[in-house]
Amino acid sequence: MMKIYVATSWKNWRHKQIVKALIDKGYHVYDFKANGGFHWSHVDPLYKTTEYSAKEFNNILNHPLAVRGYNRDMDALNESDICVLVLPCGRSSHLELGYAIGARKYSIIYFPPGEPPDLMYGMVDKIVGTLPELIKAVKDYEGRHIRKG
Repeated sequence: MMKIYVATSWKNWRHKQIVKALIDKGYHVYDFKANGGFHWSHVDPLYKTTEYSAKEFNNILNHPLAVRGYNRDMDALNESDICVLVLPCGRSSHLELGYAIGARKYSIIYFPPGEPPDLMYGMVDKIVGTLPELIKAVKDYEGRHIRKG
């Protein structure tokens, strides 16, 4: 079974819809929001208004909850076959996609209308603009790379 990592923002309303649609098609989909997921508010309730120094930021990155969230996400990303970046999203999602591309995982960007172009999106295997196109891209890849065993 194909394992799919969906990278996007906590604020992106499409996340739930895309995860559900892929699960409904029988795929194993990592949902970073499952079981509460990791959120910076777990480490520092004032994270939105705090201006961290590099040293302070390094300290919160090493907080046990942040380490656990990071490891959970990275384990899922390493185990995935496909990484789907769902726009709009931020820095973490783009780092996840870049890592996946570097690891030679199949990469897809869900590019809804109104998003600005980016030259480096030329690195990805496929860019789609609708949910049906996303499902088709995953099926097409799966058809070429069926896991045995």
